[in-house]
Amino acid sequence: MSHQKLYMVELTVNHIQEEEFFNLLPDHRNMVHNLIYKDIIVNYTVAEDRSKVWSIFRAENESALVQYIEKLPLTRYMDYTYHELMFMEWAPFKMNFSLN
Repeated sequence: MSHQKLYMVELTVNHIQEEEFFNLLPDHRNMVHNLIYKDIIVNYTVAEDRSKVWSIFRAENESALVQYIEKLPLTRYMDYTYHELMFMEWAPFKMNFSLN
């Protein structure tokens, strides 16, 4: 089994016509969900104004990462940068139970 690296990816949305955006959105969302299911995308966050996307990907190397990013249907309308991460911490989902 190969070692998977973590990458923080920031995508900036360029001008895209609304009709084109909504035509590509279902395929884009399906591909993102598929990559999440495969544990390639760890998280996917979109800014309120849809101008930016932040995501953490797992990939063997930069080449594999770029292939994942470039296959997303809306990427042709985005510029992106990425950085390899040393580690990532987050607060796990906690369920609070009441005995009342």
